[in-house]
Amino acid sequence: MPNIEYSVNKSELDSIGIESGSFFEGWPKKPNEEVMRKSIMDADYAVLAIDRKESRLIGYITAVSDNVLSAYIPFLEVVAKYQKQGIGHTLVNSVKMSRTLRMTPE
Repeated sequence: MPNIEYSVNKSELDSIGIESGSFFEGWPKKPNEEVMRKSIMDADYAVLAIDRKESRLIGYITAVSDNVLSAYIPFLEVVAKYQKQGIGHTLVNSVKMSRTLRMTPE
């Protein structure tokens, strides 16, 4: 059983493996690892799903927000062999519960 942890610390990407070919299922031309890392790092908000046993990224979600009323989720990705385990659901809930993203007026 994998040891999955979730992190909002994007700098963890520096110390874990990313197999970019394992993401973007069905895309005719998948982004390479460098583009994927930049996309995550430049997002307003990101949550990483990390398999600590394997020390690799197995899922992530990014959000872009106007910090007033709305947030847009451009990417929600989970490696195929880790799907159907609730990882995507947990990533979406982490964005919905985030206090960093302001999606309703105060």
